[in-house]
Amino acid sequence: MRALFLLIVVSMNAAGQTGPVSSLAWLEGTWERTTRTLTTTEVWLSPISESMVGMSRTVMTNGRTAHEFMVIATDSAGRVVFTASPSGQPGGTFPAVTVTDRLAVFENPAHDFPQRIVYRRVTADSIHARIEGTMNGRASGVDFFFRRAGR
Repeated sequence: MRALFLLIVVSMNAAGQTGPVSSLAWLEGTWERTTRTLTTTEVWLSPISESMVGMSRTVMTNGRTAHEFMVIATDSAGRVVFTASPSGQPGGTFPAVTVTDRLAVFENPAHDFPQRIVYRRVTADSIHARIEGTMNGRASGVDFFFRRAGR
């Protein structure tokens, strides 16, 4: 009986590491970006059971802060979705249109801004995140270049 239980647990763990969310394991870790006016730290936990949890914190030189809680998971319909809850704003859900071992693209045309969220693995120690959409009737985008913390 004990061996059967262990076999089931090992099988469940292996199955949980083979889906589309697991291919985003390259996002795992602590990422930082610093500009003249702010520092942003974004942390992603490793994928488990087709779910990744992330959070970010931005500290501005004037002392103001902002944060965001994020989840990438497979929903009940089997779709990979990115859910973001930014500080002081309504959250949003963005279904994936591309998920690979180097790129993740999430879109929700009905969301105010952004309508598109992109994470791209540049190297093992750097990622490029981008948000895009329409704001005030004009196409707009913001780039975020992160380096792995401590590297």
